[in-house]
Amino acid sequence: MLLNETWLEDSCSSTILNETTPPNFTFMSVCRAVRRGGGVVALFKDVFQCKQVSFGDYLSFEYLGIVLKGAPRILLIVIYRPPKYSPAFVEDFTELLSEISSEFDCFAITGDFNIHIENAESNMAKEILTVLNTFDLTQHVHGPTHNRGHTLDLIISKGLNISSIVIKDVALSDHFCIFFDILISPTVEDRSISVKKRCLNENTSALFMKAISLTPSISADSVDFLLDSFNSKVQNVIDNIAPVKVRKKSGRQKALWRNSTAVQNMKRQCRKTEHMWRKTNLEIHYNIYKDILHAFNVELGKVRQTFFSNIINRNLNNTRTLFATVERLTNPPSQIPSEMLSDSKCCEFASFFSEKINNIRKAISTSLSCTGVKQIRSQPPKVAIMSVFEAIDGKILEETVQHLKTSTCALDTLPTSFFSKACLTV
Repeated sequence: MLLNETWLEDSCSSTILNETTPPNFTFMSVCRAVRRGGGVVALFKDVFQCKQVSFGDYLSFEYLGIVLKGAPRILLIVIYRPPKYSPAFVEDFTELLSEISSEFDCFAITGDFNIHIENAESNMAKEILTVLNTFDLTQHVHGPTHNRGHTLDLIISKGLNISSIVIKDVALSDHFCIFFDILISPTVEDRSISVKKRCLNENTSALFMKAISLTPSISADSVDFLLDSFNSKVQNVIDNIAPVKVRKKSGRQKALWRNSTAVQNMKRQCRKTEHMWRKTNLEIHYNIYKDILHAFNVELGKVRQTFFSNIINRNLNNTRTLFATVERLTNPPSQIPSEMLSDSKCCEFASFFSEKINNIRKAISTSLSCTGVKQIRSQPPKVAIMSVFEAIDGKILEETVQHLKTSTCALDTLPTSFFSKACLTV
């Protein structure tokens, strides 16, 4: 989603965009530095690998450039040109096209140009169309994009298959929304994760106890052999009764506050009034839809605020959760470059710090030898060998297990909670 004239300021843009961006989406933005108004924003799914780029500053318009990684890579630019006439616009726009045309084979430029492109008598429209023909570019929008019947918002492309263009009034602005499809092959980051899980219930516990009681007892003089045999015995039994199942989770975030009854009811009401307006195309139904849509957005903001307020109130003594929540609400989501997510980069990172520590140790040893300071040789640590073990009864074992923490490690043969119930049988 590419937006124009956001009227956001640098001081608050991240907070506002975080609040409005749907789950599993991220954003990039450029705010106007001096006067009020202006500003451009791009919202896109966080699985896309995107990078913000700049081709210099231009006084006659504002823009945001994004490179979408793929085969081939694609440049997306969203432009906002203020309505006030500027004789430098055509020259600045031509210079921008010269830069991107020499570097990219596939790109799309969208935005509010504030030019009556449908007016064949407009000198500005003639100049822009001449520039587009010079660079062999295609302008795809044909029809009014403003409530006064003018074509002000454009989609310009080169080397891309743009189709299914629909100009639609969504009752949010005096400009209409332009929907279109681009056939691309972007590089998408796989966010799915594999989860291993056993299905344990009351029936599983009974089956486990019965199976364990039928297995032969273990006897040996070596404690290590006893431990290995016990783990192997328990592992075989639990694998037969409740085998590990692997399933994939999408890793997508969910906006839980959108599931509230009030939000769902207002959402249905919005759809109902929108259908009525589009069916009758009457001004009264249009105004009713705008009022209900505004009320829905206000209600959604209140529910979201209540949701995060409850999280903060529940975790007043949990600084980690508090800081994570505030970070999520005030700062844009940070993305790790895909080239850093590899085994080779992890090994390179570890080797760098290991070498750094070794060099520091060598430097310390060299400085001590130069100053004549005698180094104290550390005595080898005494190793305590455990050789005598006393057998314990079931009562002591039960008390010990019941005082264990409920947390479980992936290396544990049995989950702690399950083992605590079945320890006497085992």
